[in-house]
Amino acid sequence: MRRRRGIVALPSYERIPPPSLGKRRRDGPPHLAESEADIADRLGNCGLMLLLFETPSGFAIFGFDGVLLYRPNAMENIWASFGWDYRAKKFAGILEQLDQLAVRIVVWLKEFQAFKDKSSAINSDTGVSDKLSRMILKWHRPEQILAVGNHEYKRIIEERMGIECVCHETVMEVMWGMNNVMPSFFGEEKTELTKDCPQMSRGLKMFLDRHGFDVKPEMVNKDIIENACVLYDFGDPKEMFSTYELSRLVDDAHKYDRRTLLFNCRQVYDNVVLAYEGKNLSKMLLEIDVNKAKEAYEVASLASTRLGSEAASTRSVEET
Repeated sequence: MRRRRGIVALPSYERIPPPSLGKRRRDGPPHLAESEADIADRLGNCGLMLLLFETPSGFAIFGFDGVLLYRPNAMENIWASFGWDYRAKKFAGILEQLDQLAVRIVVWLKEFQAFKDKSSAINSDTGVSDKLSRMILKWHRPEQILAVGNHEYKRIIEERMGIECVCHETVMEVMWGMNNVMPSFFGEEKTELTKDCPQMSRGLKMFLDRHGFDVKPEMVNKDIIENACVLYDFGDPKEMFSTYELSRLVDDAHKYDRRTLLFNCRQVYDNVVLAYEGKNLSKMLLEIDVNKAKEAYEVASLASTRLGSEAASTRSVEET
């Protein structure tokens, strides 16, 4: 990639004027009947955003499918794009044989920079450091939106660099997903789930509740996330046809004699049966994982309570 002239020579606060306050922001909620093409056009750059992701040892810039943030029911669905590592980075070999699973690459790593002191990379006093601002500008296209996982970072970057940023609850779903797939991109990095990026995303919580699973945030583990993702792939457990539609298919069956290819119909039927059985199996596996997590959680809670009681008793004896 070619770097813009003058970036290295100029201090970060002189590179770009602050954004115009009168400029209409493009990160609002989707309009009624707005297609993905309309969303991409509104966001600019074909809907592609940049994503600034903070790791324990530095910062990374990712390319990101920004349309994902503004689809209908985005809050409920984003988590599944990061349920397995292949969803965010690459296709797993087995998925190449499963045409019914729609897998999309939603993020791709562009560059990573390590920082000995991350607090000096971006803060309210000094703004954005030269090293971090060079990395951002190296990949930033004109008028491209930058997604960040910290409201303070959003304010600093917009004021000091003039780059429009987004940081809202849907973006935080993406940051939650990025923490889950971090080992795929940065093998030596360890996930840090902070209060800004909780252990369970809101979308995953909504999905588990809808399927009758009562899971506390402390119980969530990789197995639960991955099996929930499998269940998500098989679709919402709703009837494919209404009672009326089924009756019409039966009553009008004679009208399709010699007008349809039985082989094709059989293929469709087999795929529907496979999906139905797969959904039931994945739900059963998820239930097993949830029960295991509940047992482990209860054991840990009892152990913690016992330790607390013993510590209180010890203090009481020492006081007497």
